[in-house]
Amino acid sequence: QRQQQQRQQQQKHTKQDTRRGRETALLRTPNISTQKKFQDEASDIDYAAIEARPHNMLIQTLFRSKMAQAVGRDVQSKGYQAIIDLTRQLNQFSPHETQARTLQILKSLFPFWLLPAFKVLFSKPMPEFACKMNAWATALTCEWLMGPCKVNDVEVDGGKLGVSQGVQVQRCRYLEEAGCTSICVNSCKVPTQAFFAQEMGLPLTMTPNYEDYSCQFSFGKTPPPQAEDPAFAAPCFSQCPSKREGKGSAFAQLQAMAADTSSGALSAGVNGVAASSDRCHKVRPSI
Repeated sequence: QRQQQQRQQQQKHTKQDTRRGRETALLRTPNISTQKKFQDEASDIDYAAIEARPHNMLIQTLFRSKMAQAVGRDVQSKGYQAIIDLTRQLNQFSPHETQARTLQILKSLFPFWLLPAFKVLFSKPMPEFACKMNAWATALTCEWLMGPCKVNDVEVDGGKLGVSQGVQVQRCRYLEEAGCTSICVNSCKVPTQAFFAQEMGLPLTMTPNYEDYSCQFSFGKTPPPQAEDPAFAAPCFSQCPSKREGKGSAFAQLQAMAADTSSGALSAGVNGVAASSDRCHKVRPSI
């Protein structure tokens, strides 16, 4: 019995060490040699072939149109560069406004009746099946945006194993091209998690890794409080085009923003607090 207790204690410590290791990795930003390694690897991915697939062309065209509407104007650039340029325009708004507009973009991609119907027909009666459906749909339709990805098994709420309820993005093209953790948090992570929680009735946790540009989607897993989420404490990349020197940790800035404003925050799944990474551009809302 004593040996069994010792084994259980060792397993507990191992899990804690593994979790700390993952969190530490998230807080790192790539150094120059690491960035060059990933750039070399990126040259092996044929993004042109991915974008040329008919369904990807259609989705990218629709996505750009909705982004331009949200920003209030289009850009002159073509292809994927237009998506990045529109994202940077979007990120010029306050964090609250950026998140709200991005959420509206995601909603506008679907017929008005589809999201409420999905909640009723799938999310409520069959949540695990709904999570699997969204994992496969994400991997199928978002490769042009995020790069190569695959469906995998992940931990979900209750500590259970969610079979085929995750999507592993090998190296996020969107994050790499934008080069900004504020864009990752405000234009992707926060609004996407809120979209699935609010509009589709499913919890989603997105775990970006700022060292190797990978990202793990976990459908069926509720996001942690932002004070415990390493993505909100990470400094921005050295090459960030919108970086500026800030004060204190990102979460301390979020607390200050929350105290200054009583409206505009996204509530479900994200605790209603706007996000903006340390040393990145707007650290306080304009409203």
